[in-house]
Amino acid sequence: MLQPFLLNFPFVCLQGLIFVIDSSDSERIKEAADELHRQLEEDELRDVPVLVFANKQDLPRAMPVGDITEALSLSGVQQPWFVQSSCAVSGAGLVEGLDWLSDQILKK
Repeated sequence: MLQPFLLNFPFVCLQGLIFVIDSSDSERIKEAADELHRQLEEDELRDVPVLVFANKQDLPRAMPVGDITEALSLSGVQQPWFVQSSCAVSGAGLVEGLDWLSDQILKK
């Protein structure tokens, strides 16, 4: 079940959005896309960079980053965005994704 995390906290000085998806769950990618775009409609998130961690890339059924990018309809997103393949268990991709987000925040 997707957790509407941002709705439970006030938006105070948001500088970036990290959205984590399960790359091995292709059946729920549409639900994830809908939630991401719903969150991006919030005024406080309109200009923040978006980092998508495509988690569980170590699993055999994991969708490639290109397929995830397309399924999330990121080409229509106005603010800077980046999809980073990742594996939370091993830590693969986490530093690279956070480096990208940090660079985007510093550009502002």
